[in-house]
Amino acid sequence: PDWLPPAASVHSGDWKLIRIFHGGEHGKHRYKLFHLKDDLGEQENVAEEFPERVAQLDALLEQHLVDTGAVRPLPNPKFDPSKYDATQEGLAKLKGGGNSSKKRKATPPGRPVAGWRPAGTCKLSSSADAIIVDSTGNDPHLSYRFPQAIDAASFTLHITISSQSSGEGQIYWQEQDAGPFAAERSRIFKVMHDGKQHTYAIEFTTKRPLLALRIDPSRGQGRIHLHDIRLVGADGTTHYRK
Repeated sequence: PDWLPPAASVHSGDWKLIRIFHGGEHGKHRYKLFHLKDDLGEQENVAEEFPERVAQLDALLEQHLVDTGAVRPLPNPKFDPSKYDATQEGLAKLKGGGNSSKKRKATPPGRPVAGWRPAGTCKLSSSADAIIVDSTGNDPHLSYRFPQAIDAASFTLHITISSQSSGEGQIYWQEQDAGPFAAERSRIFKVMHDGKQHTYAIEFTTKRPLLALRIDPSRGQGRIHLHDIRLVGADGTTHYRK
């Protein structure tokens, strides 16, 4: 598709660097760095934490492009980083449900429930003690924007879920001046889909003030109850609870 930026990668030891040509702001390259020894599934982009490693591997990649006389991708005038959903990078199998040629259509956005806005392939409703997510599969998610930004810190998101769906869960967080929800600011967690209540604690750290959260409670069809959602800081402060 004309909006997808081309990429090239290089390996060195336990590290892998992906250069996304002209995929950043103002036509600059964007980088994704993975430490394969600890992250074989390439889920956590640590490029911002290891800028020297990025520079080292990018130099190797550049030298390879020079030595091989590779054709360089040109900036795509149709590419708009603000409209590009980077959360889909590397998640085709998780989100797409296999090799089926049939694709599920996203449900039109519904009304927020308790401040949480549904999107993707789900609808929201509520009961006395839970937010109810009815998923048609593939990409159900809901997001919440805080009334005001929360100072950068380490957080734990506690979620109590009972689910009759399938697949892994994932949370995303949005930081001030860092663009939309993105895969490098996300965490995957295992979800039990036995219909019983289970509580999950997902830790993450922000580098800028926290603006919003997004929860992808599953990948499959079915009904999910979110009985409790609580955001707690490293100092024990509860910043949000539903």
